[in-house]
Amino acid sequence: MRLLLRRAESAARGYLLSSDPHFMAEYHQAYDQIAPALVELKAKLRDNIVQSLLLTSSEPLVAGRFAATGEAIRLHAAGDSAGIAVLTTRAEGRSLTDSI
Repeated sequence: MRLLLRRAESAARGYLLSSDPHFMAEYHQAYDQIAPALVELKAKLRDNIVQSLLLTSSEPLVAGRFAATGEAIRLHAAGDSAGIAVLTTRAEGRSLTDSI
């Protein structure tokens, strides 16, 4: 799971730095695997209540992280450098990643 999250984050950063569409394809490939991986991990952890609770509590953090990433990508595509600066200053994505 962590590998998928890191791949998606890395690809998003690559896109934001270079505007190379290859990075967006890589981002979407990793992002599209996260929800099924969460379902699979939940199934594997169903007998471990502590780990199941930890995973369940992480889901909103993952969703928030990708909402912040999606916003950064949207702002970048729109050419809104001021919006990206504000988003970067808030550092929401980084703090969510650290919490996950």
